[in-house]
Amino acid sequence: MTRRRPRLTGATQSKSKLTGESDAMMSRAREAACGRLRQTPALLAAVALMLLSGCAYNVGYNSTYLPAEQTHQKTPGKVLIYMPDTDANWVFKGHPTSFTGGGTTLTIPLGDITRQIAVRAFSNEFTSVTAADTIKNQADYTVVVQPRVQHFEYAYNQLKNLGFAITPETRVDLSVKVSDSEGRTIVNKVYQSGKIEGETYMASASPAEKVNAAVHKTLWKLMNAAIADIKAKLSAAPRASSGRHNMGARRAQS
Repeated sequence: MTRRRPRLTGATQSKSKLTGESDAMMSRAREAACGRLRQTPALLAAVALMLLSGCAYNVGYNSTYLPAEQTHQKTPGKVLIYMPDTDANWVFKGHPTSFTGGGTTLTIPLGDITRQIAVRAFSNEFTSVTAADTIKNQADYTVVVQPRVQHFEYAYNQLKNLGFAITPETRVDLSVKVSDSEGRTIVNKVYQSGKIEGETYMASASPAEKVNAAVHKTLWKLMNAAIADIKAKLSAAPRASSGRHNMGARRAQS
């Protein structure tokens, strides 16, 4: 027995048509939303490139890029951060080493930033820190520290993120010469950062500030490496002096 197919009434046909149209609309809406999501990284990357096309940026010292001041026992001592005007007033102006942002120019007062970070870093570790462009009396200070940026370069690395984001990179060579209260050199070293990466971003209205933050991070790291060497030298000095004194006493007895 063949089962007859039921005839659709007008109302049933209309309802079926509306349901089909509704499903099609929902499907198109989902596809459009997915398309927008797929395009978002590409759009942000395009915006980032636009912001890095033929612009000139000026940045400066920003204390908010540095860690909060630590609360711990400081080493007793008076530190002078000595930077002649030629070093303290040095301003870098140049292009990144990367293809991305190659048309941009960054102007950054590396001399001033170095001095400010030196004062901040040494103040975290020593009881008294001042900065000056001359040395009036070496004997007044436990150590005289002369920091100087020897090399600086920066880049906007987009290839690392497959073109969908940008990671700022910096390289800094920091020369630090340190002498004691008698003028004897106790540290004379160039601290090399290697490649230091900043915060990765999709798009930014101030890409140069991302580089600036990475510069602060890099100089802070190098300055604290120098502080560790200085403190090691200072802690070893009394032992060496004591050893020489004891040796002289034994010679006198003999």
